[in-house]
Order: sequence, then structure tokens, then C-alpha cells
Amino acid sequence: MVGGVKKLAADWNYDVVSIGYPGVMVRNRILTELHNLAKGWVGVNFKAAFRRPVKIIDDAAMQAIGSYKKGQKPGKRSQPTASHLLAENKQATLS
Repeated sequence: MVGGVKKLAADWNYDVVSIGYPGVMVRNRILTELHNLAKGWVGVNFKAAFRRPVKIIDDAAMQAIGSYKKGQKPGKRSQPTASHLLAENKQATLS
């Protein structure tokens, strides 16, 4: 997966990587493999693989954050900042 993403994003400028994962994770680490995904998620050091900071969050939380529209007209998507995304994820983790 990492190789495929790096190939697709080879000409992109990016500073961080966010991964939405539909399984159990703790402290930014994936703990369980899922039967409906290819094996090989557990134990991967994504930060080293991408050579960027990586944040792994629940896939449903990522979808919710991606559709965040505070202060936007209906139909327009906002572009939340990294600090906003981290704050939202921290709140979700605490509730």
C-alpha cells in the first residue's frame, strides 16, 4: 500500500499523511488485521515508510472530518487545518 500511494503522489507536495483505518488502533498504531483488507497493516512504521509525520484515525472519523463545513455555504467543502483535524480527533478519542 505504501509503495502504491507514494507512486500515485510522486509529484505532490505534502508535509503529513493521514490514514483512516476501520479497525482497532491505539496511540497511532494499528493493532488488528481485518478480514476484509489485505494483510500487512499491523506493525508497519508508516512514519518511516512515508518519511513524514503520520496520523492514523478511525475511518468513519476521517470521513466526518473530511465533510466538515463549519462556516461554509451548503455544497462547499472546507479545508480544515492539520491542527483542527488533530483537535477534532482528540475530542473524538475523549468522548
